[in-house]
Order: sequence, then C-alpha cells, then structure tokens
Amino acid sequence: AYILYILLQVTCAGSYAVYICCSDTDTCAIVSSTKCVEVQHRREYETMHGTGSFPCNAAAPRKLRRACFCQKVWKPKKGARVGDVIDMIQRLGGARTTSAPAPAPYMLPVRSWQRHRWDVGGGLTADRIAELLDTRGPFIGTIWVCPWYDLFNSVEDEDLVYRSGCARSKVLQRLSKFCFGKDLVGLHSVLCFEYRICDG
Repeated sequence: AYILYILLQVTCAGSYAVYICCSDTDTCAIVSSTKCVEVQHRREYETMHGTGSFPCNAAAPRKLRRACFCQKVWKPKKGARVGDVIDMIQRLGGARTTSAPAPAPYMLPVRSWQRHRWDVGGGLTADRIAELLDTRGPFIGTIWVCPWYDLFNSVEDEDLVYRSGCARSKVLQRLSKFCFGKDLVGLHSVLCFEYRICDG
C-alpha cells in the first residue's frame, strides 16, 4: 500500500528548500522521518522570516537509531515502520539539530502527525497527494522498490518517474519477490517534496 505520513506542525503555506534523503534500506524510515521534521520546521520558519533564514539542520539520527534499536522499533537489516519512528521522535522531544548559533533550537519537536493510506478506504488519490504536497508538504512516503528503482533518476532525465506500481498489489509484490529475490525488493521510505502528473 502507498502510505503517506504527514507531520502536522506546519499551518502556514510557503516556500521551502528541497531536500531528498538517500540511505541504506534498513534506516530509510529513520532518515526520512528526521529530514521531514527538519524540512517542516524550515518551511514554517522561512514563511515567517524569509527564504534561507532557518538556522539549523537535523543532525545525523544516531541517537534516534539507538533509541529505536533499544525499544525494538528498528532492527538492523529489517528496518522500521515510519509511524513508530515518528512516535519515537515525539517521545525523545523532537529531532536533534546540529550545533547552530543561538537562538537555534536544539530539538525540533513534532506536535502531531497523520497517516494516509492509498488502500483500505483511505481515500488517497493522485489529486489528494498533490493537494497534500501543495498545502502541507513535504511528507514521508512509503513505496515498494525493486532493482528497477535505481534506474529512475529524474536528475539525469526529467521524464523518468518511479511509480511504485507493485505497492498497490500484494500479488505483484509476491511476484517481484519471486523474480528478484526477497533481499532485492521491499518497502522503502522517502521524503516526498514534488509531484508530476503522468498519464495512466
């Protein structure tokens, strides 16, 4: 299922810098969640104070990863569920930041978040995703990846769009596991900050 996790700490519309996270597959939920918290705070702050004015960046999430490991939220080579990671960020008081000059915050809190699903009557459509990105984005998306995923690099070719078609079908997920092996396929968390309307 295609799942969106939206951190609801931002209430203002405005511009934000574009960030994308790439990580090993087993830490993608931790990295994308941490970066999403930072970008949401950046968006809110820069709406009020101007582009480029946000004074800090999220720190590498080593302490979050350790806390997730200790609480059995994250397992090496298995990963974690995004919702559980966001809950852990809330319990820890927020995402840690790098040491920026005062008055930069040391922690970036998460007041609340909301989960949206493509299936199970979730009402998530392509139009709804576009609306959420325009009004509350960026957000964390969970997609099904296979060896084809690495071939879709829109930086090199703007016509390339990875659509994660297998994510909507358990049958296609099982088929991709059979074709590529279970170690080369699976769910992957990404920071969604842009969309493109595609035919089909």
